[in-house]
Amino acid sequence: MKVSGKNLLVTGYGETTTKTLADGLAAQGAKPTVLVTGTSPTDAKIAESVAAAAGKDAVVVTTMKAWDTAVTDKTRGQQKLVAALRQTGIPVVVVATRDPYDIAYLGDTETYLATYSYSPVALQAAARVIAGAVQPTGKLPVDIPAAGDPDTVLYPFGFGLGY
Repeated sequence: MKVSGKNLLVTGYGETTTKTLADGLAAQGAKPTVLVTGTSPTDAKIAESVAAAAGKDAVVVTTMKAWDTAVTDKTRGQQKLVAALRQTGIPVVVVATRDPYDIAYLGDTETYLATYSYSPVALQAAARVIAGAVQPTGKLPVDIPAAGDPDTVLYPFGFGLGY
């Protein structure tokens, strides 16, 4: 998407993560607002993010092991956050900042990037991809199993899409 001049909400996991991604999007001409929700957002934080999304051109939401409901996000808050933001009708871009498995737990998310890292260089690269300054490339180095069914492969090793 072309982000120059666009009002974006950058929300989700990580204070430094969301700020670094927002700074990268600002460098591409976007006008980002940052709202950190953490790895286990409460219903109040989710509602705050939905309210902050109002009037924005798009939302970029970072996740961190949203699939891990045994340790990282026992309340499924990240999954609820993405679902609530998608229900607004505003375009949502999900950036998984650790590993690629979150996609199996986020419904029919249309735009999804896996950075495999929350390092500044990975987030700056994600910002350039979101802005359309560079074309995304890459192939999955693992199989992505379907949510709750490790024997069913949702996305196979070597899978990759671009735009």
